[in-house]
Amino acid sequence: MPLSNTRIIVRIGLVVGTVFLLMLLLMLVELKALSNFRHHLDGIVLKSTEKLVLAQDLRFLARNSAVVVRNVLLTKDTGTIRSELDRLASDERKYQECLDRLEALETEAGGKELLAAVKAGGAATRDLWRKVIDLGHADEQGKAVAMLLESVRSQQRGWLDNLAVMVGFHKDAVAAAAEKARREYDRTRAILLVANLLLLPLISGVLVVSLASGIVGPLKEFTRAIDSVAGGDLKARVAFGRRDEIGTLGTHINRMVEQLQASENELEQYRSHLEELIEERTGALNDQRKRFTSMLIHDLKGPLVPIIGFSRKMAAQKELDRDKVVEYARAIHDAAMKLAATIDHVSADLRCDRLQPNFDSGVFDIVGLVDSVVKSFRPKAEIEQIELAMESRGKDADGAMPFTGDCAKIQTLIENLVGNAVKYARSRVGILLNREGGELVLVVEDDGMGIEEQYRQQIFDEYFQAPHSKEGSGVGLYSVKKIVDHYQGEIIVDTAAGGGARFTVRLPAARS
Repeated sequence: MPLSNTRIIVRIGLVVGTVFLLMLLLMLVELKALSNFRHHLDGIVLKSTEKLVLAQDLRFLARNSAVVVRNVLLTKDTGTIRSELDRLASDERKYQECLDRLEALETEAGGKELLAAVKAGGAATRDLWRKVIDLGHADEQGKAVAMLLESVRSQQRGWLDNLAVMVGFHKDAVAAAAEKARREYDRTRAILLVANLLLLPLISGVLVVSLASGIVGPLKEFTRAIDSVAGGDLKARVAFGRRDEIGTLGTHINRMVEQLQASENELEQYRSHLEELIEERTGALNDQRKRFTSMLIHDLKGPLVPIIGFSRKMAAQKELDRDKVVEYARAIHDAAMKLAATIDHVSADLRCDRLQPNFDSGVFDIVGLVDSVVKSFRPKAEIEQIELAMESRGKDADGAMPFTGDCAKIQTLIENLVGNAVKYARSRVGILLNREGGELVLVVEDDGMGIEEQYRQQIFDEYFQAPHSKEGSGVGLYSVKKIVDHYQGEIIVDTAAGGGARFTVRLPAARS
């Protein structure tokens, strides 16, 4: 009998020991699953930490760039300036890389709002920095320093303040993510440990199986779902309808995957929008290149008028005195030099990828400029038997009329107006240059067929040509309007006394 009892005890002991070992194994499995869970939570914390580091890097680069801009203004050494500008360009590239990375990582609404404010402030501040540096290059240190103190400082302070707020935001986010991860981990671990301690005295195979299926099974499902998501399957979900902590964890995992899927959809929409934007920008660039080519061809034709006209006169007249030969040769030379200057200017624009008009500034005598343009059209006018009459009023004591602006652009304006007048005139073209108070007034009129009132605004549109107009490119008057608009002037079209067209250009004489 005692032996029999001993066997029963041994059997019970074996069962208890086996169950106990199974429970220990179960606990080890649970701890492994918890370790995996903690690893994934650590990944969330690391992501928050990476965003914090990027925000701090952005703030450092912004401050460093501000110091570089100040150094550029303070130093006079060309080599140092070049070194500082290279440093500024390097910082800008690093800043943009950090900004792009942070924008790709940011998913929270508050973080996106701060990021948008930082982007706007950074763009505005860097635009002001470029203007300050340009003023410094132009030896206008006073204006550059004044702009740095008045405009840049307030804009820059707002930008840096937003960066500081964003750093603080991400610091709080890192702390919150770490605290949440710790609480979730401790809570889940405590629940599992208490559950195992309560089940140990029961030593029930049913409870062991239930525990194994109720804990190990869901954790494996969680791991499988997370592995699927890590592999790129954003449709993976945890299929558990439980209301306990494991069910809550499964709900959180499903919610996380849904947020990732929403972010992926948003990224796809952004990619699609970016492709549309690139296509739109490419079309705009092609239009800009077309416009640039048309303007270039038109500008190159201008200097050819006096070259063709004076060379034709020299070829047509067998005997010319030396003074005439010198006069014609000088006119051809001046036109050829203008043609060469136009080609050089266009080449420089193309090397710098500039497809927009670039306006220089200088003081020149506009009376002499108008007189030079009129002389260049005289050969053509004489062939067409057209009288060219020029009058200037408001000249200074030296017989000049100084004007501050881009001499080449103003010459293009005058050539287009006078050239059109000569093209459409029957017998006379009148040019009047006058200074009225603070305005420079240029009037060019002809006795041709005139311009109907309904077309007097459309003629300044690019490529537009009114009915019954002579052959042309449709960019001359468009170019004139652009130059007038740059100087904030006005151009008026009406009917001349002889019935033709009269163009009146008014430019502020004091503007550059």
